[in-house]
Amino acid sequence: MTADEKLTLHLAEAIAASDPLRDDEAVTIARTALIDFFACVLGGASDRSTKILIDTFTPGTSGTAGVIGHDLRTDAFTAALINGHAGHVLDYDDVHGSVRGHPTVAIIPALLTVAVEEGSTADAFIAAYIVGLETMARLGLSLGTKHYENGFHATATLGPIGAAAAIAHLLKFDPQTTAVALGLAAT
Repeated sequence: MTADEKLTLHLAEAIAASDPLRDDEAVTIARTALIDFFACVLGGASDRSTKILIDTFTPGTSGTAGVIGHDLRTDAFTAALINGHAGHVLDYDDVHGSVRGHPTVAIIPALLTVAVEEGSTADAFIAAYIVGLETMARLGLSLGTKHYENGFHATATLGPIGAAAAIAHLLKFDPQTTAVALGLAAT
């Protein structure tokens, strides 16, 4: 096993073993972030660009995933794409200093579609969100400022990894499966 594989597996083990609901402050902050996200999505749902995405990507699709702010159901991928866009289009969404980006809009749209499909509890959803956010924050700290200075935006580079960590935690993946999900997200 290479050093990179060991590092990924170590992170995956931490994700699988995490129990963030024991931290009341983290839960309170997560709930506030969720309220902020949904407010941003509702604000962005009527934006012209969101309507363009809906008109472009939803014809001919079907599914159970909801597009927030619209009476529309589509497949999980399309719903996550549109909800993510709507959550960020007005650029009022949260910023996290350690991430150096917008973590919630990168995590919640994908996590929400999986949580609804799986019938997850609110506590499991919040715990998974916290794990995804913490993963993004720790990776952001390890990258430092050079990542951004070199032209990368952590919302795009770390966001998929945070979403994968959150979904892996929600679905109770074992460390090996979580490591694979992290690797796929990183690519």
